[in-house]
Amino acid sequence: MKRKQSSLLSAAVALIILLTNACNTDSTYDVASSGDCIVTAATLGTLYRETTAKTPDGRDTTYRAAVTGALYPLHIDQVNNRIYNTDSLPTATEVERTVFSIFNVAGIAAIRSIATGQDTLFVKTDSTDCSVERFITVYSSDSQSKRIYSLQLNVHREEADSFVWRTTQTADAALQSLGAAPMRLVHRKADGAMLAYGQENGHVVVGVLASPTAAWEKYELAAAIDPQSVVASKDGKNFYALTSTELLASADGVTWHATGSLLRPDALVVCGTTLLVGLKDGSFVSSADGGQTWQTDGADEPEYLPLTDVCGVAVTSRTDNTFEDFVVTGKRADGKAVVWRRTVDLAGEEIYEWYYLPEMSGSPYNCPVLKEPLLFVYDGVTYMAGLTAQDHVAPLYESRDNGRTWKKSELSLPAKGGPTHMALAVSKDNFIWVADGMTGNLWRGRYNRMGWQQAPTVFD
Repeated sequence: MKRKQSSLLSAAVALIILLTNACNTDSTYDVASSGDCIVTAATLGTLYRETTAKTPDGRDTTYRAAVTGALYPLHIDQVNNRIYNTDSLPTATEVERTVFSIFNVAGIAAIRSIATGQDTLFVKTDSTDCSVERFITVYSSDSQSKRIYSLQLNVHREEADSFVWRTTQTADAALQSLGAAPMRLVHRKADGAMLAYGQENGHVVVGVLASPTAAWEKYELAAAIDPQSVVASKDGKNFYALTSTELLASADGVTWHATGSLLRPDALVVCGTTLLVGLKDGSFVSSADGGQTWQTDGADEPEYLPLTDVCGVAVTSRTDNTFEDFVVTGKRADGKAVVWRRTVDLAGEEIYEWYYLPEMSGSPYNCPVLKEPLLFVYDGVTYMAGLTAQDHVAPLYESRDNGRTWKKSELSLPAKGGPTHMALAVSKDNFIWVADGMTGNLWRGRYNRMGWQQAPTVFD
C-alpha cells in the first residue's frame, strides 16, 4: 500500500509538471506564479474517544463517543511551518485514527511514513496516526519548491473539570499556633505569597508563606489588629485592618500604618476595585481613597443589615467588566442569615444603593447560617465556606446569581472534622488554599483547566 501511494505521488507530480510544460514555452520557471507550496486551510473531521459514564443502577460503563474535530481549530503557523490545535482535544481522543474534513494546499501534499521515513501521498480522509508528530511536505506544481510542515495534535492528559486537592503542609506547628483562634488567610498578588493572620501568646502575628514548598516566616505585628478584620483589595495590592481604635493600611500585609481617618468602621466588609466598604452605626459606609474619607451609602431596608459574622466579596460583572457587584452576608440579631448586594459602576458615572435580598419562605435555596463565614469567587461562581454550629467544617455552598439563591456545591473542601478554625484564600494562579488551624494542614487545589496555558495564535 505504501509503495502504491509513493508511486501515485510520483505520478501526480510528473503529471502536473507535464501539463505545466505543455503550456509554457519559456525554459525558465516562474517560482512566484507556479512555485506555491503552502497549506492554506486545515480542519479536523470526526474523531472518537473512549469515555466512562454511570449506568442507571450506578455501575461504570465505557463507550466510544464522537468528537467533533471542527470544534478544535487547527492553527497554521506559516512562519515556523507548524500546524497544531491550541485548544487541546479531550482526554483519550483516538488521534491514532485522525481524519480531516478540510486540508487545502497549493501544490501536492505528502506525508512522511513513520515506518520508512519516505513521503507518501496524503489523503485527508485516510486514517492518519497523529499520536506522534507528523511531517507533511507540500510540493509546488513546478516541482521546484517544497515546504515541510510539522503536524502535532494536542490532547489533554487530564480531565478539564476534575478538581484535585494537594496537601502542601501536614501538621505544621507554625500554622497550628496561628489557628488556635479564628484566623484569616489572604493572598498577596505582588509576589504570590500567602499571609496567615492569627494570635500567638497574646500577640498578633502574620505568617508569610513565600511558596508552596517554603516554611512559614512569622512576624509579630506592632499594632494589635483584629486578624478577622483584615481585607485585601481586589487586585491584592493593598490591605486594611482594624484595631480597637483606628483603621490601618498596608502595602505588603506586614508593615502597617494608620490611615489618619477620622472614622473607624465597626467592621470591614469587602474591598473592591475602587471602593473599601465597611459598616458603621448600622449603615454601610464606603471609601474611594483607601480609607481616608468615608461616606454613608444608601440602603433600601436598613433594618435588615447584618450585625455579626459579616463577610463580603466583589464579583466582576459577567456582561460588562466596567461594573462589579458587592455581595455581603451576615447575621441579624435573631441569628438569621441576610444577604445584601450593591452594583458598582467602576467608571463612576452612576451610583447605586445597597439592596436587601429577602429570604424566600420555605425555599431550600436560602443563604445558610454559618459560623466564621467567608465568601470567595472562583471560576465565576460565588462560594461560601465556614463552620457549623459545632465548629466543624461546613459543606461548601455556591451561588450563581450573586447571592440570591444558594445550594450545596459539588466541590468539597479537604478540611474535615473539628472543632477547628478554618481560613481560605484564592491565589492569582487559580488555586484555592485552605488552612486548618486544628491540624496544621494546608491544602491547595484547582480545576485542571484553570491551570492550562493557551498556545499562541498570532505569529510574527
